[in-house]
Amino acid sequence: MNGTMNSTVANTVTLEQSTKNILDCSTMGIDNYLGFSVRIPIGLQVITPMVTNNSLLDEFALLFSSALGSPELACKRQVIEDALTLGPLSKVSDHHIKSATRCVAMNFATHFLDDFLQKLMTKLLLDQAEAKKIQAALTNQHEAEKLKLAEELKKKHDLELKKQKEEWDREQAELKKKHDEELRLQQEAELKKKLEEEEKEKQAEAEKKRQEAEAKKKHEEEEKMKAAEAEKNRQEEEKRKQEAAALEQMKKEEAEKNKPAGSKVEDQVVLDKLKKVGKCPQGYEWVREQGGFICSGGGHHVTDAELNQA
Repeated sequence: MNGTMNSTVANTVTLEQSTKNILDCSTMGIDNYLGFSVRIPIGLQVITPMVTNNSLLDEFALLFSSALGSPELACKRQVIEDALTLGPLSKVSDHHIKSATRCVAMNFATHFLDDFLQKLMTKLLLDQAEAKKIQAALTNQHEAEKLKLAEELKKKHDLELKKQKEEWDREQAELKKKHDEELRLQQEAELKKKLEEEEKEKQAEAEKKRQEAEAKKKHEEEEKMKAAEAEKNRQEEEKRKQEAAALEQMKKEEAEKNKPAGSKVEDQVVLDKLKKVGKCPQGYEWVREQGGFICSGGGHHVTDAELNQA
């Protein structure tokens, strides 16, 4: 009971993740040393305290703390030691004490670990259910965020389309305004050109008419001059003819006058003049007499002076 043994003991309880719930408890005795290795699927690692003054109580505390992975229990070794040394257990053989201690430690550790694993599994199931709820909430939140994002993207897209349409409408309005302005300027230029051409045509037509009028006037003046010249020539010719005829008539009259008395008047001009004088209404023939004419009836006389006046 009071025998001691100096040794350095390091016992490790490893808690690591596995696909199965594994409780692997093994014992091995080397002199007064008992060690345990416990593996459970929680992904943790706990280092048990180091005990340097080995005794029965040290072994119990070490076994108990190693099995539970609870370093705090090692500090109660003195209390347990006092109870064992002063009580009935102090008379029990060291071998039986070790066996009993090992059995108690194993049973307690197994019960503790079973209870721990049960609670752990319950917690894992609850965590899984909570995780599912969280996942569902996250999924719903994700879906809501997706819908919100989709709605925001749609709004952004619609806004972009609206901006593009407004920009398009503005550009089209500017293009139409520019086109209308160009068309207006073109129409004004064409109208101005047309008016200028019409004005030129009017001026050309007026110039043509003026030239034609001048030509016509000149032609008319020339024609008038020609006509006047022709008329003058005609009159001169007529005058000449008249003068010639008068001269000829004078010659004839002179010849008639120079005819002997009793000669019949044959010159038609003289006859016309005698008729014009109208002294013989009966229309008798006229014959020459001294100083004039007498009708064949003998009742009417026309002197040379009267004949010349006719």
